[in-house]
Amino acid sequence: MHAVIFDLDGTLVDSEPLSEDAWRRLLAKFDYTVTREDVLSTHGRAYSDIHSYFAERAPVPEPESLWKLYAEILFPSMDERLPIFRDAIATALALKQAGVKLGLASSSPRARVDYTLTRTALHELFAVTVAGDEIRHGKPAPDLFLEVARRLQVAPARCVAIEDSQPGVDAAHAAGMRVVGLVRPDTTALNGATLLTEELSFELVSRLLRGDPDGCVGEK
Repeated sequence: MHAVIFDLDGTLVDSEPLSEDAWRRLLAKFDYTVTREDVLSTHGRAYSDIHSYFAERAPVPEPESLWKLYAEILFPSMDERLPIFRDAIATALALKQAGVKLGLASSSPRARVDYTLTRTALHELFAVTVAGDEIRHGKPAPDLFLEVARRLQVAPARCVAIEDSQPGVDAAHAAGMRVVGLVRPDTTALNGATLLTEELSFELVSRLLRGDPDGCVGEK
């Protein structure tokens, strides 16, 4: 049995611009201007790590209170618009139809994962979902991917991970998985992926599942 484990934000849904805007609007209330460097430094990280990062730079409240303020900005913006990446959704649907087990490994807290999946009607795609606040160490540690593989009952070596961030690529690689580095328009350089692609497809992922990265369509 094989499995494919997807990241969520930036991989399946185009939520990163909304997240960045929410952080900018929120941190402005604490007299802090979010920079491009801040965005890059926190991309793909767990909420606890992001809170620690900004707590070193601004007088923000404790994690639970800051999350509530952040969600009050982010969730309404997701209600207004939350674009999906059609290539990733189509690939996931085709893989599921082909009998491949699908899992989700997201750095976001469970509240955001569930909100996103409900908002986009993607809940039924995944046999297992694990959120960043449900494991001890977030990406780039391998915990998230290892936990998804454990729940799917598939050996990590027989899993392919789909990621758009460097912490995510590092985490999947550390878990012993083959990794598709998904290069979106705003993605910075990704290192260590089994292959890089600008567009995801069933053919690309299925060939990688068979251990044939050199034959993958879209390889960079």
